Amino acid sequence: MRIRTFVSTIFLFSLPTSASDNPSPTRLPKIVVRGSALSAPNPLDSADTTRITAKDLEQEQSVTIVDALRRVPGVYVMQNGGIGQEARVSLRGAGGDNTTVLVNGMPINDSGSYDNTFNLSRWMADDISEIQVIRGPMSSLYGPGGMGGVILIETKKGQGPHKTFAKAEAGSFNTFSQNVGIQGQRDLIDYHVNASRIQSAGARTIPSRYQSKVLEKADTPLHQENLSARLGAGSEKANISLLSRYLTRRLGYFQMPTDPYPWRQNYSESFNRLQGHFESASGRWHHDIGLGYYQNDILFTRTLDSKRSRSGSQAQVDWRQSFDITNILQLQVATDFAQEKLYWYKLPVLFNKNFHVSHGGIGGSLSYRVFENLMITGSTRVDKYQGISSTPTYRLGGQYTFEKVIMKGGIGTAFKAPTLQQKFDKDTIYTGNPDLKPEKSLGWDWGIERPFFQNFLTLGVTLFQNRIRDMIVATPGGTTNINLNKARTQGMEGTFRIQPTSAWTLEFAHTYTQTWDEKTGLGLIGNPLNKTTICLSGQITPEWQISGNVLYISPRDTYDAVTWNRVQIPSYTIVGAETSYQLNDQWQVYGRGENLLNRYYENPRSFQQPSLGVYVGLRAQC
Repeated sequence: MRIRTFVSTIFLFSLPTSASDNPSPTRLPKIVVRGSALSAPNPLDSADTTRITAKDLEQEQSVTIVDALRRVPGVYVMQNGGIGQEARVSLRGAGGDNTTVLVNGMPINDSGSYDNTFNLSRWMADDISEIQVIRGPMSSLYGPGGMGGVILIETKKGQGPHKTFAKAEAGSFNTFSQNVGIQGQRDLIDYHVNASRIQSAGARTIPSRYQSKVLEKADTPLHQENLSARLGAGSEKANISLLSRYLTRRLGYFQMPTDPYPWRQNYSESFNRLQGHFESASGRWHHDIGLGYYQNDILFTRTLDSKRSRSGSQAQVDWRQSFDITNILQLQVATDFAQEKLYWYKLPVLFNKNFHVSHGGIGGSLSYRVFENLMITGSTRVDKYQGISSTPTYRLGGQYTFEKVIMKGGIGTAFKAPTLQQKFDKDTIYTGNPDLKPEKSLGWDWGIERPFFQNFLTLGVTLFQNRIRDMIVATPGGTTNINLNKARTQGMEGTFRIQPTSAWTLEFAHTYTQTWDEKTGLGLIGNPLNKTTICLSGQITPEWQISGNVLYISPRDTYDAVTWNRVQIPSYTIVGAETSYQLNDQWQVYGRGENLLNRYYENPRSFQQPSLGVYVGLRAQC
């Protein structure tokens, strides 16, 4: 990584602009603590953050949350095929298991999976109001996990007069989806109810070189139904809300590409979250209390009466207080307690497994605006896992502005506890290790951004590094896990945005990420050295909107699904486009094309990605 090149750009960024320049909005917007906006500085003002709004999701025609994350700097997505197939999201090379996902303030990483990775391909984007991707170690603010970063998801709430909305879409691979709902606000009551369904014959997942090994039809059909409702009551200063979300799906897939008999998956998921918010001390003291429960149940079946059932759940209670001591000083204190459970059932070899673990933590943060253009933040937290010693974490950060230049950065620590399967699971081959220690990390980032030519051009560069120790790895033969390796990830994210008019924008983002295992000297599996995205969006007329995007992923190492030898996957470049036309206030037609050049690529190795796909749809609201 060319550090000198990065440092030399500071001179360019610090050059004065003409007096006619308009103030430039910050690329990395302020995070708002759930409940209400705060006038004092926020502990995440110094964090490297990307915000995706509901408008962005609609413009990009994102079907799932995974679709929206593919273009975010520092984010790398691997998916075992097309829509519905398992997807892992890695931030800055730290791996999917080191990304914490929170919905309305509650972590929902999958307690039933081997490494607690949450499969974001299951969550449709229809009822999402905002996604925030926060890069860097964040355990001191959000608890266990988050060594690579945190993804915050906020669902839609009812606003304004009553509306009924609907959407219907059809396209390649016999894919059909429908969405219908109501939303609104009346006096002190608000509501947003959404129901959706998607079905698809599925794109071919198994590469042709393995087709002869499959004894049954190699299709990947998907049938999924979603129902969500968010109900609220109260004013801005005192309110309560309930989110209930339920989905069920039937999916055909392969556990391994060479498996002669395909597995089928029946899946159900429920998420319930009760939140209360109230203010005291003339609006300076904010209280947010939450109670939530998340559960998923999976039944895997295939021929010969082979069955596997898995159930994972997590219950949590949390309380966050934010106190604006003055307009330049804010104090936050948060505590939570959670219990995770895992249940396994397998046939034809009959055995039942039931594991659980409790954990909790308490922490606080202080944000201080030293001068009008200088802000510093600090946070610390202590977590206690059942069977593991107390683990402290911290983060220090700051933001400084001068001559329209914005500099921000921070340094912090994070940890991830061993999962229930890694500690307690046992079968004929594998035995869990109850003595596993948490993985820990120390990371920093520093970035600078500046507008030029009256905001015609905006440039941004961020450096980052993260060191991970006590990595949990499998022993030879996969008989158990041990704490062994140390790893490092480091790199640079560069962005530029050109906005020649208010209607057109061109955005370019490049992420350079080095990763390596400090024991073997080899790069970490599955992480590309380079990722580039180019997005062009604009309006031909006030009613007609178009956009296009290009995604490039460089070669990366992975394991072959048959030999388990380390191999390198070739690079790939895919092109997509979207368009929409507003017929009137109630009706909109839209369409998109995916993989327009019909490129063949695998991501990860041995999982073929969808070919050219075209989709058209109709939206309505009244």
